[in-house]
Amino acid sequence: DALAAGLAAGFAGCDVADLGCGEGALTLLLARFARTVTAVDAAPAMLREVQRRARAAGCAAVVRVAEGDLEKLPLKSATQDAAFLSQALHHAAQPAQAVAEAARVLRPAGRLIVLDLVRHDQEWMREQWADQWLGFSADELRAWMERAGLRVTACEELGGAAPDVPVLLVVGQKQE
Repeated sequence: DALAAGLAAGFAGCDVADLGCGEGALTLLLARFARTVTAVDAAPAMLREVQRRARAAGCAAVVRVAEGDLEKLPLKSATQDAAFLSQALHHAAQPAQAVAEAARVLRPAGRLIVLDLVRHDQEWMREQWADQWLGFSADELRAWMERAGLRVTACEELGGAAPDVPVLLVVGQKQE
């Protein structure tokens, strides 16, 4: 928790989007430091939970919610300093389009941070976790980011979110 909070502090004073926010764990962590955090999810129930949790944590003034799909974000262009796709991209019907949309909402020099599963063969995740994609390769994510006008500044595998499934971290920065 301390390490995660320390990393979130790097977004102090920024406008940040948590795309595919789910119940909002990342949203609330970022809200401790960011100027605004916009939590986007397709499920109204998830957004209500984010709002409830933000009120309970005393950060409701910082957190905004927006219902929408990753492939057609309900956000204006060039309004975010950073956008996160954390364990959300494998739920997108069109992940390359989701990356392009995330890039669209970034201001010049804004960063897109993708944390998602490395390509794997764990079919059970489709049924248990509603995954549409069984992870991604580093080359796919790099290509999608570059096609969206982002320069990849980091790309590496991290410890797994599930047994035997590492997580891929890819960071892209929009040109100034």
